[in-house]
Amino acid sequence: KWDEAITHFQAAMEHAAGAELVALHGLVGRCHQTPGRLAQALESYEESARLAEQFNDKRGQAAALDRVGVVLRDQGRFDQVLEKSEAALRLARETGARVEQASVLGNIGVFHYVSGEPAKALGYYQDALKIHRETGDRHGQAMVLCNIGLASSENGQQDKAVKYCERSLALAREIGEKRIEA
Repeated sequence: KWDEAITHFQAAMEHAAGAELVALHGLVGRCHQTPGRLAQALESYEESARLAEQFNDKRGQAAALDRVGVVLRDQGRFDQVLEKSEAALRLARETGARVEQASVLGNIGVFHYVSGEPAKALGYYQDALKIHRETGDRHGQAMVLCNIGLASSENGQQDKAVKYCERSLALAREIGEKRIEA
């Protein structure tokens, strides 16, 4: 019920200010992105990033720019992805926002993977995995372990790929993440 959720978030915006608006625009972006309405998602995430900058919400800006990068990647606009992602990573590091750092690192890894650079992707995935472990984010760990497996396979390291995919599968089953398990 994405559109229903958007209606509720938009109603909440009438009573919100500052960082609350940043978050609400980000949620609207997610509601557009999940069913594949990428142009609308991009618009919402860019508004979230703009508001975050206006209200000096660097953590919110990092999260919004990370999502902008993902949507640009999904739209095939690769020439703009790294600029947004690197800005997001810089802000996340500046604010000590570990969750956002791990997300950006993982998404930069995905960018390099889909750009045909699996060896480069592996470094970003390993950095993201380290943060996911430090923060106890088991969902993030399962996702990144799977990505490491895929990149290792593309990099010709089949034994390593199987090891990481098996670890991802076991963790996904343990935490009940059916999407990662599949």
